[in-house]
Amino acid sequence: MIFSRITLRMVLHSIRNRGLNQRHIVLVGGSPLNQQVTKKLESSSWMGLKIAGYFYHNNENQDLEYLGDIDTVVQYVEQHDIDQVWITLPLTQMDKIERLSRQLHSVTVDVMLIPDIASLRLLNYSISHLDGLAIINMSISPMSSANATIKWLEDKFLASLILLLISPISLALR
Repeated sequence: MIFSRITLRMVLHSIRNRGLNQRHIVLVGGSPLNQQVTKKLESSSWMGLKIAGYFYHNNENQDLEYLGDIDTVVQYVEQHDIDQVWITLPLTQMDKIERLSRQLHSVTVDVMLIPDIASLRLLNYSISHLDGLAIINMSISPMSSANATIKWLEDKFLASLILLLISPISLALR
């Protein structure tokens, strides 16, 4: 079983390196997130994901091919062999994300949202999953229950140690 899995992965890797068995993706957005996504996919060619280009309201001279305005995404997807649309718009443009999502319901294509969390200016954020539901922790305290207990013990220990060390000085000052 393990041998067959390894063999299958090697065969798929070889096929995908020749440009076959690939899923074609378009990005919607003009943020620096596009370049991050592109670099990740280029370094993971074994996944078989190929970016055809991006849509945005202007051409920002990215390394990707500019395919047009956001309003032309549906038309492009219908006319070309596109498997997935990845939305990389900032979360501050939620109205555009919702409108585009509604428009893409009429097309047989997978739609993915890659949130540009950097645009939100969050401190101590992370992304977690709860039974398949992605959760953006907008501000998390570094003090979880275990960390809070350790800090409490550390505070008590250090306070006791300092009191013990300064007690001779305190007695001498009486």
